[in-house]
Amino acid sequence: NITCQQCHMPDGDHRLRGLSDEEWTSQFLTAKLVNKDGVFEYVFTSVGNGHKLPARVGAKVDLVIEGLNSNGKVVQSNIYVIQWKLNNDFTEEVEDTRLDPGQSATVSLQPKSSVKTIRAYTRVDEDYFYNKINEYKKRTVIPSMWKPKDRPYKAPIEMFEQKIEL
Repeated sequence: NITCQQCHMPDGDHRLRGLSDEEWTSQFLTAKLVNKDGVFEYVFTSVGNGHKLPARVGAKVDLVIEGLNSNGKVVQSNIYVIQWKLNNDFTEEVEDTRLDPGQSATVSLQPKSSVKTIRAYTRVDEDYFYNKINEYKKRTVIPSMWKPKDRPYKAPIEMFEQKIEL
């Protein structure tokens, strides 16, 4: 068996590597944009990780496929969300769309006639849940009492972008 540290901290590197590290993540995930008889599919597969993806509550992965017009403007889009979602007081699981090792998720798009380019990408938000709670606290807690956590939250990042011109 491989330990968490052997995988997430290879060669004694004490930087915890996770979903937001595209170079590292590409060893364990594949993303392919394919045309199947005019319907475009963005297929995201967990190929070598040892646990569900994402592994923890709080992270969210969006599979995004967009149709762009000749000016590059999004005129059509679909999103498939991969996450482990709990209710607001953390007592019940609301949804679990995480991927098991070897499992795939697909988002598709049948483009309108105005679409000239298909763009697909993966948006990773490792701090999705914490950002959501942070925004809630800003709105509901007395401002002088609200203190964000010491480190900045990670912003969502896009990776595995692919395009097909029509």
